[in-house]
Amino acid sequence: MTYHKIIKDLRIDNDVSQQAIADFIGIDRVTYNRIENEKFSIKFDYIIKIAEFYNVSIDYLAGLIDKPIKLNRQEKMK
Repeated sequence: MTYHKIIKDLRIDNDVSQQAIADFIGIDRVTYNRIENEKFSIKFDYIIKIAEFYNVSIDYLAGLIDKPIKLNRQEKMK
């Protein structure tokens, strides 16, 4: 599965609007829509923000693992 599909599925499963995630990332909704629909490549900074938003690992977003691993916020601070 591609990261485009993974982030779209995450958004739908969490009942989040494209506008809400685009606002969190700091981009406009049209750009976010293009990312989900494979018309625009995603910047690594955006991947990090999406991982933080959904509290999942970047490995999951990249499709390297099948199940999301929750981030431990305290470990991230170290």
